[in-house]
Amino acid sequence: MSATVGIGGVTTPDGFRASGTSAGIKASRNLDLALLVSDTPAIAAAVFTTNKAQAAPVLVSIEHLKTSGRSAKAVVVNAGCANACTGDQGMADAREMASLTAEAVGCKPAE
Repeated sequence: MSATVGIGGVTTPDGFRASGTSAGIKASRNLDLALLVSDTPAIAAAVFTTNKAQAAPVLVSIEHLKTSGRSAKAVVVNAGCANACTGDQGMADAREMASLTAEAVGCKPAE
C-alpha cells in the first residue's frame, strides 16, 4: 500500500502510520482498503452494530478485542463491501485478513 499523510490526519500523533489503496472492491477503482498501524500496542475500544445479522469482520473484531485485552496494533478497513451474510467462508476470510495483516506489521492476529 502507498502511504498518504496529511496535516491533522490519523498519522498526526507520533507512532502511527496509515496507508490506503485500491484493492478492486469498488468498481470505480477508488481507494477502498485502508490500514492504520500503531508502532506500539494501543488501547482499543469500539462500538459495533447491534443488528442481529452481524458481518464476519464485526464478529472477529469483537473476538479479537476480548482476546487481546483491548490491545491493538493494526486496523484494516474496507469500503464498498460489508462482508455480511457470508457464513463460514466469511469468518475464514475475516480471520485470514487479520492473520495476513498481523504478518505484515509484526503483531498477533488478535492485535
